[in-house]
Formats: sequence, C-alpha cells, structure tokens
Amino acid sequence: MKSLRIRNGIFSGFPEGVTTAHEDSITVVILSASAISRSYSTPDSGRPLCWSVDTATPSMDIPEEDRQATRCMDCPKNIRAGPNSGKPCKFFKRLAVVFDDNLTDVYQLQIQANSIFGKKKSTHGYGLQAYTKLLLENETASATLCTHIKFDPETEMPKLLFSPVRPLEENEITVVKKIMDSKKILEAIDTNTHTGITAKESPFNVEVGGYTITDS
Repeated sequence: MKSLRIRNGIFSGFPEGVTTAHEDSITVVILSASAISRSYSTPDSGRPLCWSVDTATPSMDIPEEDRQATRCMDCPKNIRAGPNSGKPCKFFKRLAVVFDDNLTDVYQLQIQANSIFGKKKSTHGYGLQAYTKLLLENETASATLCTHIKFDPETEMPKLLFSPVRPLEENEITVVKKIMDSKKILEAIDTNTHTGITAKESPFNVEVGGYTITDS
C-alpha cells in the first residue's frame, strides 16, 4: 500500500512531478476514511503492539503477550504520562486519497488525534472533524472536490488543517466513481494492523458526516 508519510512537520512519500504535493502541504481528493481507531507502540517495537479498531476494546488478533488490557478505558496506556505529555495509546484515522494528477493511484494518509479534534476553524483551515461538518452542511462529498492539507503554522507539534480548493470536473468525478469500490481504498483505510483488510465498505458511508458519492 502506498502511503504519504509525516515526520518533523514534513510530507514525504508522494510521487515525483506532482504539482500539488510539497513538503509543507498537499492537495488531494479524499476518497474515504476509517473510523477513529487507536494504537500503542514503543520506540523499540517498530510496530503497534496493541490496537483497537473501535477505541473501546483491543483487537482479538493481538497476541496475548502484547495485549495491554481487556478494555481501553481501563488500560494504563490510556493515561497521560504527565501534565505536558499525551497518552501512550494514540487515536488516529486513515484516509484514502488521490492526487488530481492521477485519480486512480490511491495513497494512505494517517491522521493523528490533534489533527482530527483540532480547531473548529482558523485563518489557516479546519481540523478534520470540523472540515467534515463543513462539507456536510454544504451537502458536498469530499470525493467531489480537491482538499488542501497543510501544517498549522501556529503549533510546534505537527498538526494538519484542511480546506476546500475546487470542485472536480465532471470527467474527474467519472474517474473517481469507477474506483470507489477498489480494494486499494479498503487497504488504505484498514486500521486492523495485524490481519489486513477488515471492512467490506468504508465506515464513512454510514458514519454521520461521512464521505460518500451519491448521484443527483
């Protein structure tokens, strides 16, 4: 699965020659998204040790020696390590995105908690939940427009902000509709680290404020 990476406030992993991809911002079409999930890892593990696709209970696929608790709410990794630090177990979402230069080449983009639950609106853009609400209020599916994603210049910790750029042309929407059931999209939004694809369709097709294409 191709993925866009974020490290030290820089985007990487995008193909060469894409005019809408830069180290500090990208412009993409958001095809689908996972529900909010969470995972725990250590600097030495190199991979998630324990994770939950519903943020309530650990996945049944986690090896017993790695399972941190029977319920997320009781887990010691769900407690802040200190007043200025976050919880060891992190919330995240995964997006399936494409660049308008190549609307059939799907990438995974993982979004952390501060980019999901962030500002309702700032001069630089919206947090993901607030952006989803904006699109819903305007009866606009994310897969029908280009979205600009940039780092918030007002925060030290990398945090993403979202804003609309332009609606897709009719021929572009036709291309997007043809790949909406693609296995690549399911792979991109899968959050069950150990077992691979777990959903037959995007959870955002049924979640309030979710992204879907409907004929009108």
